[in-house]
Amino acid sequence: MKRRSFLDHILGVLSGAVGAAGLLKHSDANSQQNPPLGSSERSNVRSVFDMPSYNPAPDADNTRAVIDAAKSLGKSGRGLVRIPYGVIYDRSAVQESSDVPVEAVFEDQSLVNGGYPGANVIGYFDKGDPTASYDYSLMVSSGHNAAIVLDNSGLAGSASAKNKVAALYWTGGNMVKGALPKLRRNIGCVEFSLYGERWALAMRKLAPSAALAGTLPNGGYWRWKQGENVNTGEYCFHQFRFYKASSSGKTGSSPPTHTAGINSDGGIDWEYVDFNYDATVFRIDDLGRIGINSQPQPGTFMRLRQAPEDEQQYVITFEPTGKKKNITLNFLPTTLQGGVSATTPQVTITDGAIQFVSTSTRTVIAEASSVGFSIRQTSMPAIVSRDGDQTPRIDGVNTLILNNTSTTYLTNLLNGTSNQQVVLIAQNSNTTLVNSSTFVLQNASNIHLTPDSVIIMRKIPYAEKWIEVSRSIK
Repeated sequence: MKRRSFLDHILGVLSGAVGAAGLLKHSDANSQQNPPLGSSERSNVRSVFDMPSYNPAPDADNTRAVIDAAKSLGKSGRGLVRIPYGVIYDRSAVQESSDVPVEAVFEDQSLVNGGYPGANVIGYFDKGDPTASYDYSLMVSSGHNAAIVLDNSGLAGSASAKNKVAALYWTGGNMVKGALPKLRRNIGCVEFSLYGERWALAMRKLAPSAALAGTLPNGGYWRWKQGENVNTGEYCFHQFRFYKASSSGKTGSSPPTHTAGINSDGGIDWEYVDFNYDATVFRIDDLGRIGINSQPQPGTFMRLRQAPEDEQQYVITFEPTGKKKNITLNFLPTTLQGGVSATTPQVTITDGAIQFVSTSTRTVIAEASSVGFSIRQTSMPAIVSRDGDQTPRIDGVNTLILNNTSTTYLTNLLNGTSNQQVVLIAQNSNTTLVNSSTFVLQNASNIHLTPDSVIIMRKIPYAEKWIEVSRSIK
């Protein structure tokens, strides 16, 4: 029998149940047609409740009842198996069972077999046909505007409701062993949510890569359970933490809860896996602020943070393709009026050279393998000292203009850097420079400045003090 599309199959079964019939197309490469649904298949819907193997006990494993419901569809296996609310079963065992027809479709309304306890899920699944060109897929088609809507009404009163959380999850099938219900193995999700006053789109990780590969036949991890047989290298999951088995045998009575090193549960030694569950891999908010392995930080447009479990060096690579392609970083600060500043430096990386270029396109610093570094001195900003300030700040300053309106004794220059040179220019005669052990003047004497007098001071690298280099007193 050839393969049909997921929605075709479901629609065929449901339409057959109300007397509709028609031709349904296959989803494999041959695209051959199935015969019309016969009267014997029009109501091919089974409920797990109707199976003699069903056990109504709250904690019962009803995997056998689910398999029997699929088996009862008959030789063709074309039909729908409904799994009602509260039914615990092992989905992996159902999909692997030879009693389950390939054509059977399962409607899961159990709400107890989600990705983690309390994760309610309603959905459809099938056994999976490895011979089909592709398995079930979901298509939303429109001649105008196709859309998938994730609607969080916010009425539940929970934190998720308040933040209007909506997500798409990527999972790796149900856990093949461990505690019941055997939940789906979550891998990651794409999530929309409010964060404070901003909404954001985030990609979040829900399991370490090693735990997804694992040592089990179909890979993956499982929820810790007492008395479970374990081989070295298997991964288990307990209280949103991951552990790797360092020994073989049967689990003990004390589940692992440690957050470092190796501890025993009374039967198996478990190594804690350093993994930040539900951590953000990437997030962008409605202002365009970006965080990698981090939320966008206040005052920071982009934060690129390495994941704690990443053992590689943190390397960022810019790699153009084609011939004669340079790499340029442009910096466009804005003015107080909101326009782009006239000072727009850039960093340009060419074949064999790095240049730090000023607005006037003059190269400030350049490095080339043939000549090494070359530096062009540029003028640093000149500022007017605050009126009456005896110890003005000169960080990033080349020239300090002294225009005090009353007698002022200048005793030191603050926030200077080693080898920094500062030119002091007096606009009037109200300033006197005071000699000291940290502000060393010529002849170790104070100097009264007259209008247009110039003193050059330099901060020496081997001591925290300024020394006079030269003077011109008018």
